[in-house]
Amino acid sequence: EAGHSVPAVVAREARGAWINCDGSAGECHKARLASNQHQPTAENPPMPAKAFACGLAVAAILLSGNAWAASWTESVDGDLSNNGLAPTALVLTNGSNPVGGAFGKSPTPGMFDRDYIAVTVPTGFRLKRLKLVSLEAGGAASFIGMQAGPQVTMPPTSFDPSPLLGWTHFVPSQAGTDLLTAMGITPPLAAGAYSVWLQETDETQIWPYAVDFELEPVPSFTAKKVPALGLASLLLMALACVGGEAYRRQRAMVRQG
Repeated sequence: EAGHSVPAVVAREARGAWINCDGSAGECHKARLASNQHQPTAENPPMPAKAFACGLAVAAILLSGNAWAASWTESVDGDLSNNGLAPTALVLTNGSNPVGGAFGKSPTPGMFDRDYIAVTVPTGFRLKRLKLVSLEAGGAASFIGMQAGPQVTMPPTSFDPSPLLGWTHFVPSQAGTDLLTAMGITPPLAAGAYSVWLQETDETQIWPYAVDFELEPVPSFTAKKVPALGLASLLLMALACVGGEAYRRQRAMVRQG
């Protein structure tokens, strides 16, 4: 950079072009401020626009609910519980909560491979439906039952279904339909704990299945809680966006000065 003063060199590096300010650093600083480097552009919008964009992003997060859903796949996560008094526990989240398993033949001779799942529907949400995604059924009937609470207390050898909210036998052609209504249970189900018992009575081989616990926000909860709680967080995060942008601009000017 021979032949140019230090202020001019700094100005070139900051803007990608020479600024005719070979005098004092003060003159060069004024020239930079007068340039279009600090003017709002499509690539460098004004702070209010950036704060508004931040606010929209935060609002989307607050209103969409939790973006991560619970799931379980036996081939990856291990065998679902075979004990109704100690089911595999899942805390459901907004949207799709898929569970893929297999029942029928058990590694233990003379035993059925039953699957027991205890799901928790969090406050502010409800279980919209329990969809049968797929099923390979054996020669006997596939069974599903649901009980309120964190356990299935009905013994598998019992003929008294009174502890259950509902139960049914289901077949592959029901894929895509709601197993809640098939069990005689009226959806949606309110927040709380529910336990599901799945069983294929043909133990000659392993029969895979997949279901999906579908959650949705409770409309009244969303309408009341988001303005009361979410908007305060939205305001704070928008202010943080403004402050962060102001700090970034200040740091940029200090480095160029």
